[in-house]
Amino acid sequence: MKSILHSLGIAALLVALVPTASAQVTLTASASTMAVPQGGQVTFDYQVCNDRPETITGGLYYKVAGPVAVGLVLVQPGSVASGACSPNLSFTLNVPGSAPTGNYVVRLEARFNPGTSPVAGQSFDVQVTPAARPTGSATGWSVVDVAPWPELEAMRGGIVDITASADTESVAPGGQVTFTYQVCNNDEIERSGSVFYRVLRLPSGTPVTDETVVVSGSLAAMTCTPDRSFTVNVPGAAPAGNYRVRIGAGPAPGSPAANAFVEIEVTPAARLAGSATDWSLVSSEAWPSLEAAATTVPVGLGAYPNPFSRQTTLAFTLDEAADVRLAVYDVLGREVAVLSDGPREAGAFEVGFEAVDLPSGVYMVRLVAGSVVETVSVTLVR
Repeated sequence: MKSILHSLGIAALLVALVPTASAQVTLTASASTMAVPQGGQVTFDYQVCNDRPETITGGLYYKVAGPVAVGLVLVQPGSVASGACSPNLSFTLNVPGSAPTGNYVVRLEARFNPGTSPVAGQSFDVQVTPAARPTGSATGWSVVDVAPWPELEAMRGGIVDITASADTESVAPGGQVTFTYQVCNNDEIERSGSVFYRVLRLPSGTPVTDETVVVSGSLAAMTCTPDRSFTVNVPGAAPAGNYRVRIGAGPAPGSPAANAFVEIEVTPAARLAGSATDWSLVSSEAWPSLEAAATTVPVGLGAYPNPFSRQTTLAFTLDEAADVRLAVYDVLGREVAVLSDGPREAGAFEVGFEAVDLPSGVYMVRLVAGSVVETVSVTLVR
């Protein structure tokens, strides 16, 4: 990132925020200038990295302190997979032509949502200098030229993909919106989880609902669902304006393996009689491919110690000879280790799993022995 900034000739201070031990999320950012005239602009370059064991979904926000204060404002939402970083991104901040001169602090923060504490952040001291107000200069602190975040629509090409759309772009208070979606399992094993939605108010990105489960179950390896739909009530008291609906697919609400975002506008129309009081789920179309995971004969797969700091031992017993595959997956379903893959005679076995280069977190160990499938979760703690 630094080399990119230097090649652009930007004189900027680049400082990485050191996260707390529990955060495991870092934000690195730079500003194009530390002094800007009234009515001018400041461009910020940034990147978010996620060392957590799960995908994070949230957004980048900014706020301003100084002669005039600006509360928390969403720049844009996005998702970052475990062990990955966002692309190098940027946005430009307008400084009002009427902004009082003086010293300001512009703070960038990565948050899960506006109501939670920041997981990473960085502050910039910016001086607003006196200048003749340019013609057409901004009247308020506002964001322009936001570089798109590719992970926003969905983490395409991952273990799980989801696409979604709405049957309308605008709806009256008290109306309904129907969303159509498709989920694909790109893994070579069956995946289990849920489809869920959450509604956020724009431009702040403030959530107005909790995660709501649409449907749960399992999807066979290398398959996609047919196009399926669900319908959501729009509250009669919903303020007019723009909203973003995040539709996720993953092991549990709040832990999406993939996201799709759909924006709708609630129009300033009269409230419909008998309308709902919240963004509730009205109906969900059946998902024929969604079936409970097949039960299997247990082979006593276990792990000790668990949790572990470096190495754990996986133990299992075979009643008869079988082809055995023992593999480890992260929470996104990515295979991180293959511990055994081949024929074994009947008997008791122990296999060591040494997690030298893996980050802390929860991992799933999956044993396939003939027609028998068994899993156990293990927790790596550094």
